Amino acid sequence: MQRVYFDGQENLHEIIPDSWKTPQKVLNHRCPKRIVDLLNLVRAGVDGQYQESRTDAKQGIVRLFIAGCEIEKKNELEEEVRHHMMDVCEDEGWGDENTVQTLILEHHMAAYRLGFASFFIPIYKVDKYRTGLLDASIPEVSILWKVILPVVKGMRKDDEFSIISLVRKYSELYDKEKIMNSENQIQYLKMISRKIDNLFSLWDNENDPTIGEVFKLLSEIEVFPLSQVIIDSLVLYNPIGKVFENLSEELNCWLNVFEVKFSEVEKYFLYVTGASGFETHQGVKGLEYRRVFTILDDSASSGFMFKYDKLFGVAPLTPKDKENIKAGKDSAVSRPQRLFYVACSRAKDSLAVLSYSQDLMQVKKHAIDSKWFDESEIIEIGVENGKFTFG
Repeated sequence: MQRVYFDGQENLHEIIPDSWKTPQKVLNHRCPKRIVDLLNLVRAGVDGQYQESRTDAKQGIVRLFIAGCEIEKKNELEEEVRHHMMDVCEDEGWGDENTVQTLILEHHMAAYRLGFASFFIPIYKVDKYRTGLLDASIPEVSILWKVILPVVKGMRKDDEFSIISLVRKYSELYDKEKIMNSENQIQYLKMISRKIDNLFSLWDNENDPTIGEVFKLLSEIEVFPLSQVIIDSLVLYNPIGKVFENLSEELNCWLNVFEVKFSEVEKYFLYVTGASGFETHQGVKGLEYRRVFTILDDSASSGFMFKYDKLFGVAPLTPKDKENIKAGKDSAVSRPQRLFYVACSRAKDSLAVLSYSQDLMQVKKHAIDSKWFDESEIIEIGVENGKFTFG
């Protein structure tokens, strides 16, 4: 039930030799009773496994919210759902997005919600950058959030020690041999300081410079090394009256990113370091949180492997889907079913599920018929006079 990637063995329990011991984890130490009941129902008929909650476990609270996939102000709706849960659970923690773990299907969904999509999407489209973008190991990204962002924060706080530490660590100018061989060591160090001041001037009067402006100035002051693709991109940056064709996807990527405000880097940083309160359904496997807010939104998904509308019977199954289900193979239903199980099983206290769908009634019917949710636990969300209604 927790196989959410596709490089593992399907139906592992079926290939284990009879001579092997097969201990079972029957007691669920994490989840409250209501969520354990939900998990047992979600996995019913899949692998024959059943869990029990601890005798001292809380009752726990679950709610299923259903909204139309055409709703535009999803950020506002999701904030209202959190406040609704705050009232239902009598838990102030639901009112603070920083103490709620929100689970989305794909990284770009978090990028749109947190406001760093213009930075994230162009880079994520380049195959060679995709993995490195998720841990910020791409050199062109790393210099922004590991070096420039901390320098800016240090300048704002007048924290000279942290700035000097960063320059010592990352700048070739702060080389002991270069300093020792300079004609005037004091003037040499002052020169470095002026360069850093020049960099920080981009943020004067609460200005939010573009990433292109930051890289352009970095190339001029030559304090921190830049990669060749950034140097090449800067040659083409902000051309007057020129149209460039047949550029590599890397150059196209950075020319697009150059137009993005630097503030998006900080929002991206919060996400990749896990400080934003957002994670993917797959990414939280093995983790636990007091309050879990699971968002199901096929309309915002770019992939085809996980479609919750097929799980809830909204989208029709293809002949291949039916063939796979009949043969007991991995299918368009079993994949989102496992992912849903993993996402819901992270909750230690309470769980909210928000399903965006083109057919609210079918989602509700499936939730009730499968006994995953009681009708009293299902809230339909509408819009009247520009305001959301919860019924």
